[in-house]
Amino acid sequence: MAIGEPVAIAVDLGGTQFRVAAVTRLPEILHRIAAPTRADAPPHTVIEDIARAVAEVCDGVAGHPVQGLGVTAPGPLDHETGVVFQAPNLPTWRNVPLVAELQRTTGFDVHLGNDANLAALAEARCGAGAGARHLVYLTVSTGIGSGIIANGRLLLGKHGAAAEAGHMSLSLDGPLCGCGNRGCLEAYASGTGLVNRARQAISAGRKTELTELGRDLDARAIADAASRGCRHATPRRPSPERPDRDRAR
Repeated sequence: MAIGEPVAIAVDLGGTQFRVAAVTRLPEILHRIAAPTRADAPPHTVIEDIARAVAEVCDGVAGHPVQGLGVTAPGPLDHETGVVFQAPNLPTWRNVPLVAELQRTTGFDVHLGNDANLAALAEARCGAGAGARHLVYLTVSTGIGSGIIANGRLLLGKHGAAAEAGHMSLSLDGPLCGCGNRGCLEAYASGTGLVNRARQAISAGRKTELTELGRDLDARAIADAASRGCRHATPRRPSPERPDRDRAR
């Protein structure tokens, strides 16, 4: 059998699903799969699911030498030690040695990074931001992540937790976010935040076509309802604040 071009296995771990792909240096995706993330299961269960998916992708590119695994995961995490400290949309994950466990289960060399940071880096190198010296990347999914390229370099901060735009507080009295803070952008505008807000509206007795969805209510259903003109699924513009006359005096 002829030996094909070397590939790296890319793993993207999310709160709703994870994806695994074999990627060349070009970059070109040769084979990929996606599967639901069992977010409420113990971390070792999710890691075993990923390892099986990695094996399946490797089978799909038989003949291509595998150089190793590049894993993107929600944070905060330590890319040097390979530990995921906490993931707001993976409630059972606390101080999980993800790199060590994946190395054990797959036998490959593994490198870990924050998902939004590495997505920003990819866009800056070979995507929509190729050639840009400064770039801000936002990913809106189960949660909201962000990455910043400043002067051509990825902004990480001292502990790798810089540029978390999804966890900036818009309101100190806002809804509780999965990170433990209140009023985060993620608590309002992520897929999870949209569903939570819709359920609150339903519980308050508002009549909406979303009520009948029950457990099937998700961000896609809310977007579809908004496209059909459902006013409870459509963002409302905040009314302008009146000046405080007493303060003005």
